[in-house]
Amino acid sequence: MNILIAEDENRTRSRIAKTIKRYKNIDNVFEAADGLEALEIIRQKEIDILITDICMPRMTGLELIKSMKSEGMDPETVVMSGYNDFEYARQAISYDVREYLLKPVDPEELERLLEKLYARITQKRYQESSMRNPFFNRLISGTDTGMKELLREMETLRLPTDASLYVLAFVTMEDGDIGDEAAVMTTISEVAADLPAEMSAYPFPCHMLSPAILFMFANSTEKTAIKLITKFADILSDRNGKENGYRLFLGCSRPKASLSSLHEARDEALLVARLETEFVESVRFFFPEIKTDGARTSEQEEQAIISRLLSVDSLDDDAEDQLVKDFIMLLKARAGISFSEVTDMLHMFTFRLFERITDDVNLNERQKIAAMADALKLAKTVNDAGRRMHMLIRELRIIYSLKALSPGDIICRNVKNRIEENISNSFFSVQDAIEGLNYSENYIRYIFTNHYGMSIKEYLIKERMEKAKELLLKGLQVKKIAELTGYENQRYFASCFKDYTGRTPTEWREEMTKTQ
Repeated sequence: MNILIAEDENRTRSRIAKTIKRYKNIDNVFEAADGLEALEIIRQKEIDILITDICMPRMTGLELIKSMKSEGMDPETVVMSGYNDFEYARQAISYDVREYLLKPVDPEELERLLEKLYARITQKRYQESSMRNPFFNRLISGTDTGMKELLREMETLRLPTDASLYVLAFVTMEDGDIGDEAAVMTTISEVAADLPAEMSAYPFPCHMLSPAILFMFANSTEKTAIKLITKFADILSDRNGKENGYRLFLGCSRPKASLSSLHEARDEALLVARLETEFVESVRFFFPEIKTDGARTSEQEEQAIISRLLSVDSLDDDAEDQLVKDFIMLLKARAGISFSEVTDMLHMFTFRLFERITDDVNLNERQKIAAMADALKLAKTVNDAGRRMHMLIRELRIIYSLKALSPGDIICRNVKNRIEENISNSFFSVQDAIEGLNYSENYIRYIFTNHYGMSIKEYLIKERMEKAKELLLKGLQVKKIAELTGYENQRYFASCFKDYTGRTPTEWREEMTKTQ
């Protein structure tokens, strides 16, 4: 890899370069004292990673990123910043910058970041150079019918041509929304690299639901294939939970004896991945009885759901959960026919919802509801639709309940909601929590402290620490927990956790485990 460091402080730049040169996968390290010099190097060299300071003479780091991208150059970019530069760092997000280093740079943190970027770049290069991805997508679409042509192309792509069974799987998680797909693809590839000789696994991005995996088996029975995929799914789910913070699940087709049957495998795997609302195990296979609940739902049932949805003033959390469950059952009935039926139902549902919205909802509130309803129509899976339905209900509950709240209650609720929605956002601050509430900052702080018995900052820390406790009990790594609770620096997170609980994260988890 070629890395460029843009930093105007000579000593800082040299120290970072020295740390990077110790990393095993580095080819060249280039240095620039300002943005203009860095831009010239990027134009002349193939830079894989740019590590740039924000405040530099002649051209700032943000100006460098903007110029670089406008010229079609897009290396992995890391922004370095001090505590006082958070606003600049936030602006960098608008340029699709995903990585951030706090100055002074911790060498261990830098090395961990290099490992992460190396994996991402390796996967990216593989996907860009590989001809397999479009081949797999054509294969499952059913457009390739000539067996001789298929086998010839498979030989060119160095794919096994002696497989006796094929299984297609779509990878999902409980809310139907994969997070960092590149990281997940890397994890799948790592697990796929250590398989028994009779089994091969090929992950690929699919426009229908991504990632997808095509399993091939040589001289195996259906029973053996299912057993091997189940083991693969357990390992994959466990590893992704440790590395990326959430479990993965496979929705699989039945084993197929012919390449020409993979378009059927696609429909079967899609149905399982989209239909399943809760995976008890790491994998589920398609069987014909899945479609037995495929009767059409009636307009009366949909109207009943809408009526309950609009009675938000009487909804508590339990009633909301039950409403979403009933909504999912309607979707599952439609999914038993085809997922296009689900899409049609979602469009009709949102249309009828707007027909029933009462006159006491103002234009601004209607626009908010419209945005949530539009998001609901874009659901990719039944689970995803359920999650988006929860969001729509919460928005309606807020809109209708706020009509009966005092200004002070509204302020506190808005601040609290913003904090809860941004627990994992490391750039989120107290200022973000109170911005745009149309009251003076001192008044908002006073009202909030009076209501909750603690300052906004103390409440933010409390919410992050309580979330950290939940994640510790789930067995996640401390580094991942730090990221999920808004801390870029693991050591700083551990220090804050100890200030809050009196124990380090590891000590607290061990103590809780013993008492359970």
